[in-house]
Amino acid sequence: MYQYTCPSCKVVLKRQEPIPAGKKIKCPKCEHIFAVPATTSGQQTVAATRAKGSEADSPKAAPAKTTKDDDDWAKNPYRVITDAEEDDTVKAEKQRAAAGIVLDRFKKSKRGPALAKVVVPSNIMLATGIILGAISIIVFIVGLFPIVFKSYYLDTPEFKKLSEAKLEEEWQKIVVSRVIIMVGAACSLIYAGIICVGAFKMRTLESYTWAMIAAVLTTLSVAFIVGLWNIMTLRDKAVIEGFAEEPPPPI
Repeated sequence: MYQYTCPSCKVVLKRQEPIPAGKKIKCPKCEHIFAVPATTSGQQTVAATRAKGSEADSPKAAPAKTTKDDDDWAKNPYRVITDAEEDDTVKAEKQRAAAGIVLDRFKKSKRGPALAKVVVPSNIMLATGIILGAISIIVFIVGLFPIVFKSYYLDTPEFKKLSEAKLEEEWQKIVVSRVIIMVGAACSLIYAGIICVGAFKMRTLESYTWAMIAAVLTTLSVAFIVGLWNIMTLRDKAVIEGFAEEPPPPI
């Protein structure tokens, strides 16, 4: 059996077949990658000599391993056998793994749990903003209709019986009232647009400020419960930490 010593942690790795000199292997304990030295130890030489003698005496010698086999082994360095005693940390990790508790060595992203919490309320707030925007557009069109189609609007018995002076006076009142309706609809459309922008930025964890503004504006609208739900979601600690974490770089 051939033995190779890791230069980093001094763990002895054993393998039935020799590894070509210069080929790199990976230590299963410290994960250090090192190249196989050109010369082997005395124990390795004796093992190789015994292996060759047994192959010569055997009528059916096993076929030699190909380079492809060595490459496959290099890709899976954990096939080696170690004689080193496992330290307390390795034993503890194995015990946790056996019990179904695996120690995560990588830092978990806080954006994932935050996205799971904001996806539903932010989508409902976005839908609320879209509905408010659609209503504002309809109201704006209703207010604009008499101004654009003046002759059609005044062509009714109610206005035909009025004198020209009285008709002009009534028309001025109509124009003023319709302009007020249109201005209100335009402001409502901007209001709904801010809610939509804030809901989108909340959905993507892009801007906590925009998300909170949208939630407050939604609370001040007819959708009070939706806005309050989003405010409570934004005050959640996991959501705040998700907003604070830097997003991953674009691919």
